[in-house]
Amino acid sequence: GISAITAADAAFAEAIGSNRRVVLPIIVEIPGPDGAPSRFIEPVQPLASAARALGHVVVRVDRDGLVRGFDHLEDEHGRHLLHLMEATAAVLRGDDALLREPRPASGAQIFTGSRDLISFAGPAGTYPSLSFADVAEGRVPPDLLAGRIVLVGWTANGMGDRFATPMAETMETVPGVELNAHYLDALLSGN
Repeated sequence: GISAITAADAAFAEAIGSNRRVVLPIIVEIPGPDGAPSRFIEPVQPLASAARALGHVVVRVDRDGLVRGFDHLEDEHGRHLLHLMEATAAVLRGDDALLREPRPASGAQIFTGSRDLISFAGPAGTYPSLSFADVAEGRVPPDLLAGRIVLVGWTANGMGDRFATPMAETMETVPGVELNAHYLDALLSGN
């Protein structure tokens, strides 16, 4: 379909581009439409091209219903599709070589390569969470965010982006954005 670029899209893309540290997600559909092995759904333009990097957000739940890690996705040529947090870690470390490596093309046969197990820093709620609306409306003091890595994602129950982890002592679940925070923390700390 055709989509119109709004003034808000253009302003958002400009803000993303001026930061040069924003990483946006790629949705991976396996199988893809019309018999294709896969399809990558990137953010809309101009957001995708304004981002410093893109990374997949595939979460594989183990047979017992828990999420313990993230899979490395690659094609038959060994080209790696970075996970959103791998790309974020590369941006934070200034690893431009990793970000420039060729990635699989949408429609390629995608395989699960190795897997990174997450070294969880604690149970649900380990990382502070703020309301996006409060941040956007200026109700959060800027010094609270200064010098921090900020991940944006759904946290509300009922959004479908909540997962059980080995850290849960009860039936608690962790929002996907917090699961990603654990993974990023582990990547940056070498755990």
